[in-house]
Amino acid sequence: MDIVLNAIGRLSKEKIKIELPNHKILQYDIPKKIQISSCFFRTGVCIRCGLCCKKIKPNLYWFLDEEYNQLPDKVREKLDIIKIKVNGLERDIYEYKNCDLIDDNNLCSVHHIKPIECALLPIFIDQNKYLFTYLRKRKRGRFKIFGCNMYFTEFDEEAFKEWDLVYLEKLNKIAKYLGVKTFLPEIIEELKKSVKNKSINNNILIWETKKK
Repeated sequence: MDIVLNAIGRLSKEKIKIELPNHKILQYDIPKKIQISSCFFRTGVCIRCGLCCKKIKPNLYWFLDEEYNQLPDKVREKLDIIKIKVNGLERDIYEYKNCDLIDDNNLCSVHHIKPIECALLPIFIDQNKYLFTYLRKRKRGRFKIFGCNMYFTEFDEEAFKEWDLVYLEKLNKIAKYLGVKTFLPEIIEELKKSVKNKSINNNILIWETKKK
């Protein structure tokens, strides 16, 4: 869940304080810069080794009722509802502990409605100590640890429209559900423009605070 909340927090237009059930608190300042890296415009290919799911068995989280309604009954029966607070606003999240939803062929049984944290892969929204946020595509730490052999190919426009944009828009829905205003609408619009104009080889600046 932290990956999703970090992504939203690092793209927020306001300061955020998130209180989690385990008394953990996440806090985010408004980023001073947001940039889409040129390496975002490439396509990640999963070889379905299953390592990132079977080795970790992560907890899964769904944020929206529309997602819950599409889940199979056998999954819904095992869901817990946890509560978080975002700037004091309480919200319910559906939690599935210790994922066992991958089959013997290393295929996800809820692929059509997989959690946003899984679906965004390999999109990575990073932020440095200067509050500069970068949108990239890269292997995350857990892939390297377990020897995942996913790889990148040249930019595939259809895959970008059918996957990347769809799940960035879902991330935007989740941010709205949590009551957080983000730069996601601007990011999505700029991505669409860049693909339409075939200008996918350059970094794209979304936001930068004015220097005094």
